[in-house]
Amino acid sequence: MVMFLSGFMFGTTSVLLLYHTEPVLDIKLGPETKAGLGLGVGVLCGLMTMLLPAVGLLFSGLQLGTLLSLVALVVVGQFCSISPVWVPPSTILVVSIITAVCTLLWQKLFSIVFTSVLGATTVILCVDY
Repeated sequence: MVMFLSGFMFGTTSVLLLYHTEPVLDIKLGPETKAGLGLGVGVLCGLMTMLLPAVGLLFSGLQLGTLLSLVALVVVGQFCSISPVWVPPSTILVVSIITAVCTLLWQKLFSIVFTSVLGATTVILCVDY
């Protein structure tokens, strides 16, 4: 279930962020169509991560690295300025790739860590909302 949820979140957010940042794709699509496309891609990505364990572990590791590096960047950003623009995206990319490889190597440990971090993030976002 966690693998499906991680793939679903990845697919849905990637499609919705694509429509949010690309004005060319926003020509004739209404909000219902965008939501339908996001949900469709989310379900396909969720099924792919659930049925292919290596892909699910890779997505879980990427999301774990993204969440951990975002927390670190927010904490560092409170105390000092991160001056070059390329530092935060490169930090997120490097940490995500490292945790994805570690998740493929140590599946049980990192699956437990990912599940707990994902649950904590969901609770924090719901409480904040």
